[in-house]
Amino acid sequence: SGTFISAAEDKTGTLDLIEQKIAKVTMIPRSHGE
Repeated sequence: SGTFISAAEDKTGTLDLIEQKIAKVTMIPRSHGE
């Protein structure tokens, strides 16, 4: 079981930071939703 939460819903900003780091390493823009 699990829960999907978008970075916009995360008030702590943690998911946004993680998504930025993943996008930088993979060179895939965050807008692609990867």
